[in-house]
Amino acid sequence: IFNLVDKLPAASTAAEATAAAPGEEPAAAAAAVPKPGIGGNNVTDALADNPDPEPAIDETVTQQAVKYYCMRQYNVGGKIHSQKEVPVGDEGVMACSAACNSLTSDCGGFGLTGKKCFLMKAFNSSSSAADATIDALCMKSPNDWLDLGVRNAGMVGSGFFCLRGYDLKGDPAGSGDAESPVQTTNTEIAGMTPSTCATSCKSTMGCQYMLMKQPTVAGGTATCYLKMHALGGLYGSTGPSKEVDYTCFNGQDAWLTFGGQLEYTLPSPEVNTGVETPAVAAIAPIGVNATGKTYCCIKQYSVDGTSLKRVTVPLGDEGLTQCAARCDEEPSACVAYMTSESGSCNLLKAIS
Repeated sequence: IFNLVDKLPAASTAAEATAAAPGEEPAAAAAAVPKPGIGGNNVTDALADNPDPEPAIDETVTQQAVKYYCMRQYNVGGKIHSQKEVPVGDEGVMACSAACNSLTSDCGGFGLTGKKCFLMKAFNSSSSAADATIDALCMKSPNDWLDLGVRNAGMVGSGFFCLRGYDLKGDPAGSGDAESPVQTTNTEIAGMTPSTCATSCKSTMGCQYMLMKQPTVAGGTATCYLKMHALGGLYGSTGPSKEVDYTCFNGQDAWLTFGGQLEYTLPSPEVNTGVETPAVAAIAPIGVNATGKTYCCIKQYSVDGTSLKRVTVPLGDEGLTQCAARCDEEPSACVAYMTSESGSCNLLKAIS
């Protein structure tokens, strides 16, 4: 188990948490065993080495909506800013996010276990593992979230973002929504390697993520599952599992969407009705036939849907206006969804 301590050694090995096989309900979590850091330090010792007091909460700052990428029962090492005691459950997650918001750039996210909220100055994704004791792991930066997925990809290959030893509920890949999924031809394939499983996922309609069972022999083959509707499907369970080797998302968008499904903001973002970008036509690049349409917009909120195309635009407001201008070009209905940190402008035909 990796506790959220300062300077975790990259070669540390995670303690195995008791969990269910894919498709079964998870077993009760094993008792937590503190993972030592440098010189045998655990979380308590690490905090003693970083004696920052519990942060004072600035109410004006905590009321700003902050985008987080979150998941449960997974732990990541890093540098702790401070620790705060919070209520148990979702109320604690909200209190933890409020404390992180108040620290602005000094807090890159947080980890919550029971009543203990660890406010993280920085994450070290090279030290990460499935951990049944973690109630919530949340990161502010999409780059930190992407780094977590890339570092766990191992033998899977580029273009996939992975978790290790973690089962994830979903449906067999295919089409349809979570209430009425339609399975494609073959989504359970024996005798696969992580890389061949990834190749199959790329070529299979509706494959949002792949799941590889642990091989019986180190470096051997195992069963590959091609899946969709992460967290919202009808099959399997979610949590640490000794039966699972890799759970990997097919592409950056799928991984970011997964992180956004469990995000917590404080408070909910405000909806801005009216013209978010009144000068769309004026700022649009040469060759773009912008009509200057009125858009109803919301900031710091993620959506998923049927994709039309994705283009790269400048960062900030200029990129926002160009993204809207690209949406204007589409002859049918269009929703512009922009990730300002990366300059990625996603044009959606419909949202779900």
